[in-house]
Amino acid sequence: MKKSFAKSFVAVFLTAVMFVSITSCKPSPEKLIAGKWKIEDFKTNQPIPAGMEEVFKQMMDQMKANSSFEFKADKTLIATMSGVASNGTWSVDKEGKKLTMTDNQSKKPSDANIEELTDKKLVLKMEDGGQAMTMTLVHAK
Repeated sequence: MKKSFAKSFVAVFLTAVMFVSITSCKPSPEKLIAGKWKIEDFKTNQPIPAGMEEVFKQMMDQMKANSSFEFKADKTLIATMSGVASNGTWSVDKEGKKLTMTDNQSKKPSDANIEELTDKKLVLKMEDGGQAMTMTLVHAK
């Protein structure tokens, strides 16, 4: 009986140690976000006026091709939108659910909900004056 208990205890202990080891190795949101990202997809709740679908698609394709976000480990940010770069800072809340980006010129913070975050994909949802936007970013190569 003692051997059975000892074996069970050792098995439970090793399982607990492995679980703690695996879960503690998960990178923080800051580590996952740090790096250069490009826009893969952009959606808005604003309707596209009839007959403007092709123009809108071309604008979106051009924006995706000429836009990126570089989140540096020192919490500085270079946001390039349609080829125009601006500098700022970034931070993530304690829960890892909200990303705040602040432009150095306007000093106005912009909050985005982190809908998904992996080492390859970052999905942000923003709302501003009733307009909702969802932006899917992928790591730039």
